[in-house]
Amino acid sequence: MNARVLFPQPALLPYINHYLFFEIGDPETWSDTNMAPPGCASLSITTEKKTISIKENNNPAGKYESVTFVGQTTRFKKIFLYDRLKCFFVIFQPWGVYPLLGVHQGECRDACISLSDLLGSSVRLFEEELVEQTHTEDLQRVVEKFFIKRITDSRRQAQKKQTESFRLANIVERIGLHSHQGTLIKKICREEGFSLSRLERHMRRIVGISPKLYQRIMRFNMALQYIRRNKCCCNWSEVASRFGYYDQTHFIKEFKLFYGKTPAEQSADDRFLSSIAKGMKKPTIS
Repeated sequence: MNARVLFPQPALLPYINHYLFFEIGDPETWSDTNMAPPGCASLSITTEKKTISIKENNNPAGKYESVTFVGQTTRFKKIFLYDRLKCFFVIFQPWGVYPLLGVHQGECRDACISLSDLLGSSVRLFEEELVEQTHTEDLQRVVEKFFIKRITDSRRQAQKKQTESFRLANIVERIGLHSHQGTLIKKICREEGFSLSRLERHMRRIVGISPKLYQRIMRFNMALQYIRRNKCCCNWSEVASRFGYYDQTHFIKEFKLFYGKTPAEQSADDRFLSSIAKGMKKPTIS
């Protein structure tokens, strides 16, 4: 799955990591892909269609609007898509959705929600304008116009959300960088002046999941990247120790929860929709 990557204008860099445009699926038939937790939420936009059909795991097929918000994913999902789809994804910073949309992210966990259901009928014109676009740059232009307007229109109200989110951003980035450290959350609480319960409340509202679960997801992603780099040369006990798991059994159980397979069963050829959302470097704000 080849994806075209674009980066947001400087004013949106604190909220949006990058955009992706790609095509997926086969014409007029079902195809499958997988989803592992990427540690961020996204906005999914499909062009040329009003609704799309998706099945998750063994659940019945569901109909989704062409502009759908995808909250934090916390477990492995096998996804079946009907037809060939042209997709434009907004990949948010882990802390970026809350100040932009003002929605409690814990309520969106493991959910796909129509943007108009999330924000109300006021976004219908935005959704209609998006579906009309045929070029990637035009999609990006419409998306950025929408988000910039939200920041401008609600500047006073958004200021508090921005302050909360950007303070948490440093903590979230620290968790991502040091996810292998077993006592990391307690150390952060002590150094940042948070109680554990207060940090959990902030994380669930702004990021969508608890700090411990976010740490587990980031640790899994780091371990997966390490395995991919080292290919078949991995000793699972050594990997478990390197990334702070209790033991090899704990590592394998956690890996299967997020990936759907054991580390030994995984392959670089596995098709994962979430893989294109990770590893993108955003430009520096000058």
